[in-house]
Amino acid sequence: MFAHILGVDEVIDVVIPVRDVDQWLDEAISSVLTQEGVDVSVTVVDAGSKRPITLSGAIDDDPRVLLVRSEEPLVAGAARNLGAVSYTHLRAHETRED
Repeated sequence: MFAHILGVDEVIDVVIPVRDVDQWLDEAISSVLTQEGVDVSVTVVDAGSKRPITLSGAIDDDPRVLLVRSEEPLVAGAARNLGAVSYTHLRAHETRED
């Protein structure tokens, strides 16, 4: 539905940067993945958490979810950029393999 309105036939990737707070992360990811009328994926960027962020079993197993970790703390903008680059690189690699 929205992809048609936007003239986009691709997947819309939502980047969620987090650092040291994952209390509502599964809920946020689930909210994105349950959107109707648009193909979505989620890139979670652990922006240098002291204790690495983990995803729950069902979300961790979902192929639409990518978890990227930075060893160094990142500000939100840098984390979003890392997520966008990671997603773009992954999609380009998948396309070459097809």
